[in-house]
Amino acid sequence: MTPDTVSWIHSSLQSCQNCEALSRDQFIPTRLVQVDCGPPRLVEMDQSTILSFGAERIKYAALSYCWGPPEEATLQLKTERDSLHSRLSGFLESETTGALRDAITVCRALSISFLWVDALCILQGDLQDWQRESSLMGQIYSNSLLTICALSSRSCIEGFLDRRVALAVPFRSRVTPDVESTFNLTPVMRADFLRSYLSLYRYLGADRDSSLWDSRGWTLLERTMSARMLMFGQSRLHILCSHKWQTQGQRARSDKLFFQHREIQSDIDLDDICGMWYVSAVPEYSARSLTYMTDRFPAISGLAKAFNEKLQDEYVAGLWKRRMHEGLYWHCDYKQTRHLSWPKLLDELMNAPTYIAPSWSWANRPRYSVEFGVFGWGGRRNVTFINDFREHGSITPRVTLASTNPYGQVSSAVLQITTKVVGIRDDIVFGSSDPYDRVGHAYVGSHGQFYASCRFDWGLGPDGRQLKSIPPDNLMLMLLLSAGDMNPRSALPAAAATAGLDAAPKPDGGEDVALVSGLIIYAIPNTSNFLRVGSFTSHTGQGGGMRIFDGCEPTTINLI
Repeated sequence: MTPDTVSWIHSSLQSCQNCEALSRDQFIPTRLVQVDCGPPRLVEMDQSTILSFGAERIKYAALSYCWGPPEEATLQLKTERDSLHSRLSGFLESETTGALRDAITVCRALSISFLWVDALCILQGDLQDWQRESSLMGQIYSNSLLTICALSSRSCIEGFLDRRVALAVPFRSRVTPDVESTFNLTPVMRADFLRSYLSLYRYLGADRDSSLWDSRGWTLLERTMSARMLMFGQSRLHILCSHKWQTQGQRARSDKLFFQHREIQSDIDLDDICGMWYVSAVPEYSARSLTYMTDRFPAISGLAKAFNEKLQDEYVAGLWKRRMHEGLYWHCDYKQTRHLSWPKLLDELMNAPTYIAPSWSWANRPRYSVEFGVFGWGGRRNVTFINDFREHGSITPRVTLASTNPYGQVSSAVLQITTKVVGIRDDIVFGSSDPYDRVGHAYVGSHGQFYASCRFDWGLGPDGRQLKSIPPDNLMLMLLLSAGDMNPRSALPAAAATAGLDAAPKPDGGEDVALVSGLIIYAIPNTSNFLRVGSFTSHTGQGGGMRIFDGCEPTTINLI
């Protein structure tokens, strides 16, 4: 933290003093580490303490970092119930590991008196304290003066102020042999990206690409909720806020780089806010790693709470009830599910050692990239759909929470839905002439007549080989919605188009019902329950669209 760096940070922060992102409320965390004293000490922010300091003087930074593998995470200084009194009395900086030590240095250089860091400010091993404090994480980061992001640290033991050189290349002058030194090389983005806008992003992009921080589950909440972030990368220092971002040594940019929760605070339609959850928040979060899979909901609960300040809706195991049909319609990245067998999927859904989420929630597929929305034949996302209609009847979720946090961990969940369901009457076949089959699409039909396009949550057969076909035992199609299409034929795969699957005539008094879509469900033998195991789309054509469900009466099923 050289004087020039401190001056640059102060100047950048001063330029956004009036930033909309800094509309702080009077929230103060339960505990903070006071760093403007020696030695640092933990402070419990009860009412008397707040009065003694003065609420207006309690400005704090929050640390966002990776704990690292268990053998390194255990080395960091923590607060436990038994050590609370000791932490309140103070601790030596020599007891701290690299990330915390550097964060204290940054706070002191910027004249910030307090620091929030989870290992010290949450009582480790105390479930009740963790549940309460983790439910406040969104407020903790959104109300911090700034968030210190240890982008270059791979674990808590690594500091982030001393940048590591990626590659040191010694050289000696051939002209003057006495002249010798070292080239220090740091990664940047590929050369074909180094121009205009992307030229400015190359350092931040390279620092993110080489960091573990951006792959961790909790850090999405910390990033999206923070008003301002000071990111210490391997190559450069970066500042991001709600209206600009800047790499030290380069000019500021006003371009949007990341989704931030304050986007939902603007005066926009509630359905559009739901769309942000399904298009921006969940897809980015879904593939991130967590040390404890039971954190699947808690790690994003602060963001869910921020969404619901606008939506005022019922949060149902990661979905919003007002747009439940959209939340149910998701699919996994086939590059990941292609390595999962049907027996393994069933075992994970029915015999998981710890309950995480119901089969119909995106959260049930840990570490898989999840996307929402109707897809066309062959997996191509079709953006020409108009006026989608809910085709299901009543939908009743029953969710049991594992704590008092309404957005946190769940212990059980059942979705009771009334809709049309039909058994799959033909084999499901991979490998048609459509080149998009390699991304995991399959078709239901026979003799080249396809009436449904499917995506499954598994990709291996019982023999461990890639699926070529799936017999329809106990598999059913469950109707969710129908939609119109500006160009129905454009989404048909090559095999289906050559088979002559034309769009149905426009129904009297309405728009074209170009497709229907829903879930692929599995009837659990000897029970009345079903599991969600995939999704489907069916275009209107020979036997497709709503014709699939001809003669079917709505029925009520239990999805678990």
